[in-house]
Amino acid sequence: MNQVERMKHRLLQNPRIKMVAFNFPRGTGLTASLSDILEEQPGQKYFLSEKMAKGLLDHAKDRGKKSHIILGPTKPEDMETQT
Repeated sequence: MNQVERMKHRLLQNPRIKMVAFNFPRGTGLTASLSDILEEQPGQKYFLSEKMAKGLLDHAKDRGKKSHIILGPTKPEDMETQT
């Protein structure tokens, strides 16, 4: 019995865990995309401050983790509109 099978066996033996079948819903034919609903000029409250962004980068660096934070304009009005 491999590790996955042993884990499944243990889960099935636990009376607090109930296994149920789940069927993913089929597509609904919607044609909206994320770009259709995103705001073109989001408010300042949706941006990290430069201090917070640098803190996150330093924290990731200290832990030896790669960060996906990209430092850029700190104010929405400084951002160029990309099309």
